[in-house]
Amino acid sequence: VNAGLRFDHFRSFLPEQTFPAGDVTSGTQTFASKDLIEWNLVSPRVGLVYAVRGDGKTLAKASYGHYASGLSTELGFTANPNTNQPWARYRWVDDGDRLWQPGEETDALATRGPEQIDPELKPPSTREFTAFLEHELPGAVAIRSGVVWRGLRHPYARQDDNRPSSAYTGKVTFVDPGPNGVAGDRDDGPLMTGFRGPGGPSANVVRNVPGAAGDHWTWEITAARRSGRGWSLVGGFAHTWSRDHAREYAGQPIRQNVYPLTPNDLINTVDGGRHQFTVWSARILGTVDLPWSIQVAPFIRHQAGQPFGRTLANQVPGIERILAEPIGTRRMPNLTSVDVRVEKGFRSKATGRRVGVF
Repeated sequence: VNAGLRFDHFRSFLPEQTFPAGDVTSGTQTFASKDLIEWNLVSPRVGLVYAVRGDGKTLAKASYGHYASGLSTELGFTANPNTNQPWARYRWVDDGDRLWQPGEETDALATRGPEQIDPELKPPSTREFTAFLEHELPGAVAIRSGVVWRGLRHPYARQDDNRPSSAYTGKVTFVDPGPNGVAGDRDDGPLMTGFRGPGGPSANVVRNVPGAAGDHWTWEITAARRSGRGWSLVGGFAHTWSRDHAREYAGQPIRQNVYPLTPNDLINTVDGGRHQFTVWSARILGTVDLPWSIQVAPFIRHQAGQPFGRTLANQVPGIERILAEPIGTRRMPNLTSVDVRVEKGFRSKATGRRVGVF
């Protein structure tokens, strides 16, 4: 048994600072230093190895770990009265010259400025559990298989108290134009419904998002032939099942928010806004010792392409993008990579030192 505890102290604070006067600010303001939030966290870790039989050739291994994610610098930015990205969005009524001029803005749609931090904010964390069985076979061969569970807990995000999910009552219906993007032909998808939220100024609070946990299960199997008689070989396969939250995958934006903050973030998801998909990978690597101190090490990896789903943009006022189909409906091409390393060793008889060129 290998057990331990890790202690972390996190503190987020703002230094003394000045907000300068400008075209849209009333005048220079000075803000005193301020503590925002402090966390004292204790994270347990434990590992267990058990010899199933007395010969030591079959081992059961298990472990559990809790990992505190800590505070990001963004938390200080969001609560800063001297915010780094203040803005206000209005409805624009043009006088016909197609140029914005002061006085043409009417209804306030949304604002971004100083935000509050929920005093009950819980620290985000990752929990991981592993269970493996290893067995030694004749011929210096070992096989290993097991599962890994990784859970992401207590994520937090900026949430607008003036626009809770329940306030998105304005329904907007539209047709999914299908993969070709042209509405009215045979590949059109079903009629979809989005939701429009209210306008007005924002009241943003950084707090934990209910139901925003992520879970990843991975099954792995590996067989290895240890180095002997001039060669070694390792082969493995892993398959992961994910229920995850994200705003984008592989650079593709898929919805407005990382976590489900509006009914639009729930479209084509499962379990209250999570994206469900699978990925897998297989790999083989080895070494071969050749004459003249030459070693060749090939490595081959074959893996599933990134799962994705089609998206639709600008179908709902104020909403950038929504999913037209679940993540995993489509997949990028599978990927194969081949690497080969060749190394030649030289040894000095005078000093006994070895130099390798690869």
